[in-house]
Amino acid sequence: MKKIAIVAPELVGLFKNGGIGTNYFFRARFLSGCLNHQLTILYTGDCSQGAALKWREQYSQTGIRLEVLPKLLEDTNQELFQQRAMAVHQWLAAEAWDEIHLPEYLANGFVCLQAKQAGLAYQNTKLVVSMHSSSLWVREGMQQWSVAPVTDAKLDYAEQYCCENADILVSPSRFLMDWAERRGWRLPPNRVVLPNLYEQLSSENVPAARNNPRQLIFFGRLQTLKGLGIFCEAVERLVAAGKAPERVDFLGKVGVHDGRPADQYIRQMSSRWPETETQIHGDLDNFAAMQHIRRTGGLAVIASLRDNLPNTVIECIINQVPFIAASSGGIPELADARVLFAPDARSLAAKLEEFSKLPPDAEFNHPYRIETARQAWKKFMETPVAPAAASAGLPPLPKISVCIPFYNLGRYLPDTLASLARQTYENFEVIVVDDGSTAADARETFEAMQKKYAGPPFRFFRQENAGVGAARNFAVSQASGEFLVFVDADNIATEQMLAVFARAMQISAADCATCHFAIFHDEAELGKPPADSYAPLGQCLEVGWRVNIFGDANFIVKKSVFAELGGFSRERSALEDWQFLVRLALQGFRQIVVPEILFWYRFRPDSLLRQADEVRYTRTILESYREGLAGWPASIIENFAFGPYHKNLAVQKIGVQKPGVQIITTGNATLAVGMAPVEHRGRGKFIGKLQKSCVKRLLEFAEVIARL
Repeated sequence: MKKIAIVAPELVGLFKNGGIGTNYFFRARFLSGCLNHQLTILYTGDCSQGAALKWREQYSQTGIRLEVLPKLLEDTNQELFQQRAMAVHQWLAAEAWDEIHLPEYLANGFVCLQAKQAGLAYQNTKLVVSMHSSSLWVREGMQQWSVAPVTDAKLDYAEQYCCENADILVSPSRFLMDWAERRGWRLPPNRVVLPNLYEQLSSENVPAARNNPRQLIFFGRLQTLKGLGIFCEAVERLVAAGKAPERVDFLGKVGVHDGRPADQYIRQMSSRWPETETQIHGDLDNFAAMQHIRRTGGLAVIASLRDNLPNTVIECIINQVPFIAASSGGIPELADARVLFAPDARSLAAKLEEFSKLPPDAEFNHPYRIETARQAWKKFMETPVAPAAASAGLPPLPKISVCIPFYNLGRYLPDTLASLARQTYENFEVIVVDDGSTAADARETFEAMQKKYAGPPFRFFRQENAGVGAARNFAVSQASGEFLVFVDADNIATEQMLAVFARAMQISAADCATCHFAIFHDEAELGKPPADSYAPLGQCLEVGWRVNIFGDANFIVKKSVFAELGGFSRERSALEDWQFLVRLALQGFRQIVVPEILFWYRFRPDSLLRQADEVRYTRTILESYREGLAGWPASIIENFAFGPYHKNLAVQKIGVQKPGVQIITTGNATLAVGMAPVEHRGRGKFIGKLQKSCVKRLLEFAEVIARL
């Protein structure tokens, strides 16, 4: 018997009409009830305390433990999905698990996978990531551009990361894996296609399904992605041909179609069908929806423009409900070709006419079988996962050279060095370089520290002032370690910083690792729960031109990689670390993020970065992109994305309110997108949408170019 956790952003009972929730519901029941595993579900969506108590009791009656992730506190330094992923990790890490099943959708498992990669947790746990419907895949299906380019690009990166770094990746359809690979995702070698599980509806008190082709039932969420538009257009064709259906039911949660609530669209369209009775049922759960279809005896229509392996099709097959379905996505892997139609209104209308002429007892040979799905899952659960490739052969305690640039920070240096003296790691050296300090107290402090820490592992050097990049490079020239760690002279390292960094590099075999860090203003805050912190995302190049999501200068890197990249820039821009991490990513080296606070970052209003000009430093980062990309992609980003961004930001800085501006706060940056220039007031909405979509598409394009 295995101890298994399932992390679910949707779940039957707590979330109506969600395909992910239905999938995990039946998976949990099978793993617990049929295979006798110890099953816990961690629900990460929103719900009331009363609902949580009710459904916890309901699930416990079937032997499944249900827990609800506590409500998150607001944190403007992190995206909501990052906060939730951290909370999921903290909850799961408190117990030992044999397996954890994680969805790619909303990246609930992002931090768990980062933690395993860094050797922090889950070393004896199999992390199974299931592909359901990534946010990018949904946006494409909904025919929508991003309205929050930076936020969406971060989430897209995290969802892709979950798939690429799973111990084993599961998809219910071959289609979705093919889509991901066409998008350039590097899926892991351990991957498998497993159909969704299902249980047949009890036939008690439910009339048998009848075939009444003049009663149509749109079955699926009421939105563009599920084909609401082509369904209504097909009905229009039937009405125009004098073959109007007697009744049309819309069975699904009300979503959005063409930028407005779907029920508004349905009412507008159905007003043109005077001979057809229409009704919307948007609040039925999976079981009630199937009962409704069987009771009415109508023909279910599943018109998805794209789909993975929809439960609606499986439910119709198993419960012997007459249906037709679009031949999109993974649906052909489920259903007999005779019930399929091309996902357009003309083909759907033709299929409805064709189906109306079939005898009521027509039989179909659908590929999906409950028993086949169960056997596949049983075999999967019994098959061990091949071990990951061993990390590079390094000594148990590789030597780390800690490099500290120092300039006029005499007040802070003693605390920084004291934190390094307390390290639990043993094989390290500390190289402190005074970059030509001009303040008398700073020179005195440097000399005092040189006397206090005379001899190994500390060494002290002086040079003429050349800037922080040059000081770090000089420290590296004196380093003898296989790894380099850079620490600013006003920050404080946790006692385990070097030990955790060393383990992360050995286990992951990465070239570089950054980490989470706490932010403080004075020493009184140290040792207490941090009031503020920052969690770098990783090598998200599509966002890294605008926001430093890579990490702080306090990172660890292989000395050989540092040399190959030519070290830090010698320009005095306060962005040397950001530039270095951009170049590292663009040249194909691998960086990971250790999802643990390993140092305290001192916030100083007088720091060089706080005084930097935003236009200038963004152009500096774009220059780093030009080094790794052809010049014209970087120019496109600068002219068509960065330009509108700064025009909008300038408006916000002077407090002018303009129509069409959306404020997006991410990390330490505030993004204003979608503002129409004053001279285009009449076309403001159109231009706003164009700017938003332009930013997102260009960022995606830059990512593709970077991976060539």
